[in-house]
Amino acid sequence: MENVTLNVVYKEIQDLKSVVTYLKHLLEEEYELSDWAKEELKNAREEMKTKTFSHEDIMKKYA
Repeated sequence: MENVTLNVVYKEIQDLKSVVTYLKHLLEEEYELSDWAKEELKNAREEMKTKTFSHEDIMKKYA
């Protein structure tokens, strides 16, 4: 088993801290969806409505 010093642990914690800070920054940004992404989202939502079944329909089928 490899010896791990406090310095090694400290460096790894500092690396993780910088990654978390970067991710927080990304999440705080306000991005605008591209026209392509908006169209894909619209199509996915429409497709989802056509391929889903209501609770009542399922109950009729299995009741």
